[in-house]
Amino acid sequence: MIECAPRQGLSGEYTKSCAEIQLVDDGKKLEATCETEAGEMPGTDYQTSTLSLDDRLLNDNGVLKVSRCFTPGPNALLPCQFTASCTGITLLQNGSVLQATCNDLDFNGHPALVRLDTFVANVNGSLVWDCHTVHDFHLVAT
Repeated sequence: MIECAPRQGLSGEYTKSCAEIQLVDDGKKLEATCETEAGEMPGTDYQTSTLSLDDRLLNDNGVLKVSRCFTPGPNALLPCQFTASCTGITLLQNGSVLQATCNDLDFNGHPALVRLDTFVANVNGSLVWDCHTVHDFHLVAT
């Protein structure tokens, strides 16, 4: 099941409260050590969290898009699985941007970027999709 951030005025920006940000499982997952609310002083309690990127990132003919590819329930869709057609998956700008080379329908590779900080939030030490910003569109990093 894909967890979404509760509507609390969140706008992603997980990099403001997470560190040791990296890609794991061949770029399919994002992992970070994120601040929790359990510490007596802000910035003193952390936990490691992972988030599947293949569930929301879609290669649409060489363009990375953030989408609602997977929805639990009777009308469930398949995961987006961008890693099946994208290579060279890396993080830029301290994890706020994901970069990859994604194939189009003719198997030509295109540089693609998506600003993860727009769509990923830290909720009490857990990385979650800020689903209120995900509406089958993409945001190219600037």
